[in-house]
Amino acid sequence: MNQLQFHGLKVEYSNSIKGNFIRLPERICQTLDSTPYPIQDFDICIKTPKHTFHLGWDGFTSQKSDQVVMIHPLIGSIYGINNNARVNISISRCDKDSYVSEVHVEPVTSDDWEVIESNSEILQDEILHQTRIVSTGNIIICYVGNIIVKLLVKQILPKTLKTGRIVDGSLIIVEPKENKIRRKEVLNVNETSGKPEVLQQMMLRSVAWKLDDGQTDPMTVWIHPSKIKSQFAFISIIDNLLELGKDDKNEKERESQQIFPAERIAVNVKAIRPGVRRPTTALIPSSMVWNTLCTKPVNGIKIKVEFVSHIIESPIDLKVNLRKVKFKNDKNPIGETLSTMKEMEAATDDQEQLMDYLKGSIITNGMIILKQGIQIELSSKSFPSVSAFNLVGNPLTKESWTILEDEPRECILSRNIVTNLIENKRKAVALNEIIKEIILFAVNPITSSKGILIEGHPGSGKTTLLSEVSKILSSYPNMIHVRYVNFETATELLSFDKAKKLFNEWLSLLYWYSPAVLILDNAEFILNGSVSEQPGAPPNTSNSNSAKLTSVLIDLIEKVSQKRPQIKIIFSSKSRDALNKKLFDTHIISKVWTLKSPDREKRLRLLESYFQEKSSVNSMKLHPDLTFSDMALETEGYSPLDLERFVDKLFHELQISMMEGKNLENVIDRELFLHCHGSFTPSSLQGVKLTKDTGTRWGDIGGLKNVKRLLLETLEWPTKYAPIFAKCPLRLRSGILLYGYPGCGKTLLASAIAQQCGLNFLSVKGPEILNKYIGASEQNVRELFEKAQSVKPCILFFDEFDSIAPKRGHDSSGVTDRVVNQLLTQMDGAEGLDGVYVLAATSRPDLIDSALLRPGRLDKSILCNIPNEDERHDIICAITGHGRTSKSKLKLAPGVILQPIIKKTQGYSGADLQGLCYNAYLKAVHRLLASNTKEDNNASFTTQNDSKLIYEIINQNGELDKDGITENIIKDLEKRSEKDTVMNDANQDKPDIESEREVLITQHDLLEACIETKASISVSEYNKLNRIYNKFQVDRSGEMPSGENTEEIGSRLSLM
Repeated sequence: MNQLQFHGLKVEYSNSIKGNFIRLPERICQTLDSTPYPIQDFDICIKTPKHTFHLGWDGFTSQKSDQVVMIHPLIGSIYGINNNARVNISISRCDKDSYVSEVHVEPVTSDDWEVIESNSEILQDEILHQTRIVSTGNIIICYVGNIIVKLLVKQILPKTLKTGRIVDGSLIIVEPKENKIRRKEVLNVNETSGKPEVLQQMMLRSVAWKLDDGQTDPMTVWIHPSKIKSQFAFISIIDNLLELGKDDKNEKERESQQIFPAERIAVNVKAIRPGVRRPTTALIPSSMVWNTLCTKPVNGIKIKVEFVSHIIESPIDLKVNLRKVKFKNDKNPIGETLSTMKEMEAATDDQEQLMDYLKGSIITNGMIILKQGIQIELSSKSFPSVSAFNLVGNPLTKESWTILEDEPRECILSRNIVTNLIENKRKAVALNEIIKEIILFAVNPITSSKGILIEGHPGSGKTTLLSEVSKILSSYPNMIHVRYVNFETATELLSFDKAKKLFNEWLSLLYWYSPAVLILDNAEFILNGSVSEQPGAPPNTSNSNSAKLTSVLIDLIEKVSQKRPQIKIIFSSKSRDALNKKLFDTHIISKVWTLKSPDREKRLRLLESYFQEKSSVNSMKLHPDLTFSDMALETEGYSPLDLERFVDKLFHELQISMMEGKNLENVIDRELFLHCHGSFTPSSLQGVKLTKDTGTRWGDIGGLKNVKRLLLETLEWPTKYAPIFAKCPLRLRSGILLYGYPGCGKTLLASAIAQQCGLNFLSVKGPEILNKYIGASEQNVRELFEKAQSVKPCILFFDEFDSIAPKRGHDSSGVTDRVVNQLLTQMDGAEGLDGVYVLAATSRPDLIDSALLRPGRLDKSILCNIPNEDERHDIICAITGHGRTSKSKLKLAPGVILQPIIKKTQGYSGADLQGLCYNAYLKAVHRLLASNTKEDNNASFTTQNDSKLIYEIINQNGELDKDGITENIIKDLEKRSEKDTVMNDANQDKPDIESEREVLITQHDLLEACIETKASISVSEYNKLNRIYNKFQVDRSGEMPSGENTEEIGSRLSLM
């Protein structure tokens, strides 16, 4: 492109331009946008009568008239361009030959050099982000935080270029600029003022490590040896504008208050000892220095260090006043409540201790000893303007210390640095591996994304894990600044405007304190998915706000991370599906750690930890017949929170038993444990319908011996003989398909498994999974397997499995296809199954998707066939209890021969045989009731004859008492009443015939029932299913369905 020239454009200043850029009128911007070149390649040359310099275009319009350009005010002052001045500009393109490999710059002033020296690690990135075009002899500006430094471009490589474009690979080389005005020799104290002069200033970053050895001066800071310019220095916190804006008071309020802490604190400076990590930009204050700075130990605070030649020794006339102070709401900035007038009196009454503590120290006028709530006031007639004295060489006498007895005054702090650390006293047990991986992500400067996710159900230990991570990142050898926000309790985030403002503030603070980590706990409360709980339903207002806030947060993270690569975000949520998908689509979150229910070993360690905490309060102990291993075995499926609450329940039950005098030895025995265990429901089982007591045992099922043996090997043995199976190098079988003719015991086997194997049992019906909304069915499948995983070892039983997982490609709606895909993922995907067994039952195995039937998913397919003669005999014996010790409600009369019945029931299923026995039982019941009814009728006839009442008709003339009729009637009624009473007593003493007589099934009953009961499976149906089963056994291929309709036997046709 040729050079474009524009004349007589008016210049206006704009503070919103951050860097060496210019904003052009709209008509010029439209011309540049119409070209195929990126905005970074445009070189804007500004010409004035006295100067010519080059800037880059930031892509924005000046939003004024077509004759206005906008630049930064400092650039205007450097080149003598006043506001509203007129300039000429020319625009050209920088091609690849104009790319700069090296830029040699020199700070304009020594102050610029001091700022650059303190921020050398970030200067390269800052210049690259704020500058695009450089020219030899031009001055460029660069923001370092809120400070602007000026740099003179001395040389550009290649040397053939006078003007060029810097790119990501360009190297910025800064020449040092010493202050020639300052005297090189150590300056003496001014005799008139007594104030030590500042030798050099620098800005360092605070690190919250503990290097106190108990022998050094309490007022000591440690820095890198190369940074030490003197043994003494004054330090002060450089305020962050965001935090200062919130907590700073207006002048009227300040004037009305009485006490303010000293902002410049005198300290001893020492080198970080060898053998300890020695970051060049770090400043490590002692615990006493943190105390006087009125903040908790925090990584990342920018601290101004002013090295001085020395601190004047304490004069003879120095007086030290100790004033008691109080804070707003009786709380100090480090979060400790001052209990305390007694504590303060205890701290100040013993002058010897206070003098011993500070006698080898440096004290500053106005400094606050925050923990004790004391302010130190210094006064000396010899040095009235000196703010700090060194007590090392000249300790003060008792007479020099005075405790002011007046009322404590309120202390006003100019800043309140909130650390937002997690207040969680629980210990992270059995999470070491996950913690190491998270720490490695946080400290690694190069990562695939800026965020990670920790997912787990409530009570799984997410907050405890985050608390441990926060402590490790904030302590040696790490120096990461950590901010914690709990979205569940942050009610101000419900407003979109407030939330957007807070997001911006948090990311800005991370930028200021970098390297930093922001922990967003329970993120699903604000950053949830963009749809409601039922997929397909219209989104509500809160979900709409969530989508907007997610976009805002992603935008801010990407912008800040470009300038500060060492900013990381840690999210926590109950599941990844609860968060907005944009966080994953934009690669903000690339790694997910899942906190699952602890296994037996982890539960044992958790129980020991919680028990130890409780034992420290009350010395309770375990009975010899109960161990932590036993407790861990019985608490399968418990989360860490469940275990903690269970130990609390044990503790309270123990206290109650001690108060009642039942347990005076303070010992938890097995009986107390089983009582608490039986009445405690873990969170994973709340709302889950576990099938436990079905009443069906292996002895109640006749035949199917091979099937029962295989089920025992697959489901019961890995749990019963866990140590043996744990040594198996191969993956154990975890899925079984029971298929066979209807009524042959598939569902009955599942009921027996729930009763006999000692595993948790979840029965699943098709309608519980399928849902018309897109994504809801898959979510139901995921939640189902998550529930099973939380209560493992667990058996998932799918009845009529062919209706849930048919072959893909035959469903017009696509719902079952997605369900099958999700089942494939859950059963043998990357997650796999651990302690969860899948048991499926169907009569039509040919309709099930073939991918589900391969090894690794449903490993074994077992046929439940029509029972043969021996199996029919076993089934009838199991139903009637014939020849068995089981207590069956059906009993056969003596002399019953089953062989004729077995011969007549060829082709009967187990359900048919059960129906036959029930029909025979009903015939026996009818026979018994008929005989009882006949006896009751005879007894009723006799009673009626004996109780016949003789009476006379009263004449109609009203002579009621003639011949004593009334008296006779009364006597007759009395006799009748006495007889009824005697009969009722006799009936009560008479034994109940029906209860004593058993219902016995006779040979005749069975034969009649055999005639009436027919086989439920017809010959044609049997032949059809038999061909299907034979083909399923011998002719199974791994070919996927083509999606076309088929004419195979028993196949389903689509309506499409």
